Amino acid sequence: WVPEFLFKRDVIPYGTTSTARDNQFEFTATSTGSFVGRCAELCGTYHSQMNFEVRVVTAEQFQKYLDALAKYPPGDKSYPARQSLALQAAGLAPYATTTHPFDTDRSARSASEKNGG
Repeated sequence: WVPEFLFKRDVIPYGTTSTARDNQFEFTATSTGSFVGRCAELCGTYHSQMNFEVRVVTAEQFQKYLDALAKYPPGDKSYPARQSLALQAAGLAPYATTTHPFDTDRSARSASEKNGG
C-alpha cells in the first residue's frame, strides 16, 4: 500500500480453478518521485518492517531502463545483477534505505531520502 496514491488492492494468489482471480490493476500516477509503500496486512513476523519503494519516472528514464535491461540476456554472466545494472544505467541506482532495520524514525517520508545521523 502506498499512502500517497490513495489506492489499495489486495492481491490473492492463484488457487484452484474456482478461486483463481486476475490480480491485475491499472494506476496512473500524477507526479514523478519516490514513494514509500508498506505492507497493509498483518502477515507475520517483521510485518512492520515490510516496506518498499515505488519510483514514478519519466517515459525517457523508463525507456533507458528497458534498453539497459535488454543488454543482459539469460546466460550472460551479469544476468543475476541485471536489475541493479539497468537501474544504474538509467540514473536510478538502488541503495540501501537503512542499515538499522528497527529504526522507527519515519520523518524522511521517502525511501530515497537519507535520514540524518
